[in-house]
Amino acid sequence: LEPVLRDNPKVVAIGEIGLDLHFAPYTRPQQELVFMEQVQLAVKYSKPIFITSKKADDILPELMNTVMAQTPVRTAVVPIIRSASMMQMVLQHGMYVLMRPEISYPEEDSYRELMREVPRSKILLASSSEHIAPFTKKGQWNSPAFLDEMLKFACSFLKVAEHQKSKLEDEFTKNLLSFLKG
Repeated sequence: LEPVLRDNPKVVAIGEIGLDLHFAPYTRPQQELVFMEQVQLAVKYSKPIFITSKKADDILPELMNTVMAQTPVRTAVVPIIRSASMMQMVLQHGMYVLMRPEISYPEEDSYRELMREVPRSKILLASSSEHIAPFTKKGQWNSPAFLDEMLKFACSFLKVAEHQKSKLEDEFTKNLLSFLKG
């Protein structure tokens, strides 16, 4: 990873990095070590990070607290929040959060509830993977073209009038640029 960061100025962030205890919980010590090394590279090369947590929501915030106390990361993004401990980490460290298509699904009440706590200046609009389209496009392959659907959902979710959609889009663009600048 370091040669890529050192030799390629087009690299704008590192990630997703974090812990994935879903398939291989027995590798936790190795994952924590690799995560810490990746964070140190992010600090060394002044790159923001994208953090992931799969079945590690109780562990990752503690690890990030340790990281931030030792070598503060410029900025970080959490793709999705599903627990209060992850939300506390986001708020404590001023992290960004992706508003992904999953939030538009009726069964994602807890995701929506937690997202209500995120300051608007820390929300980044995301299209997610090809498998998860916004609810209005459920059953279709996802596409960046569906970002407009996500923007419509964001207007509704954030109680922004539809005719103010372009202002919200500008706001999300500013958030992204702030994230990239750190």
